[in-house]
Amino acid sequence: MGNIDLIMALKRAWDIFRREPLKMVLAFLIVAAICLTVFLGPLALAGFFIFLRKVALGERAEVLDVLQPFSEFSRYFLAGIIWLVAQMLIMLLISVMPWIISGLVSVALTGFLLMYMPLVALQGRQGYDALMDCVAFFKQRWPMAVALAVLINILQLLGWMAMGVGLLVTMPYSLALIYAAYEQVYGADDSGSVHHV
Repeated sequence: MGNIDLIMALKRAWDIFRREPLKMVLAFLIVAAICLTVFLGPLALAGFFIFLRKVALGERAEVLDVLQPFSEFSRYFLAGIIWLVAQMLIMLLISVMPWIISGLVSVALTGFLLMYMPLVALQGRQGYDALMDCVAFFKQRWPMAVALAVLINILQLLGWMAMGVGLLVTMPYSLALIYAAYEQVYGADDSGSVHHV
């Protein structure tokens, strides 16, 4: 399991984003629209990581690549349920705690779940297995995961400060940042194969 170099991850994410900025934003808008259905949102989010991999590897990426997980509906849907339950638990914890503690808990849990969707989408991990991989990752690399979660939260806050329009850049860029960190941690190489280091 590799380390996360935040500066290199930021550069790599920007390199990925700038290759196909219009397609990236359009793909994100499709994902965001599907996420409004709640239960289908995780499938679209997994599809965005499939789209990101194609862009990162210089393959021809199409906006509708975000729909690819729907062809394996049952596997992604079950993984998505685990993702949604985790998100609901985060929201519940945040709502019952004082704001400083809830902020810290939110960042820690976000860091814990950073690799979940890339593991499901790019390694074909089942939901429970991806969750156990997140446990192993977080045990070994929690400072890096928390630092990346803080960075992503700052980027998204900046997007909101630009009257929400900035989210069209910061949200897909944040997901590209998670993908770039995934490459570093799990050793994705130029051939597109992923292996444990």
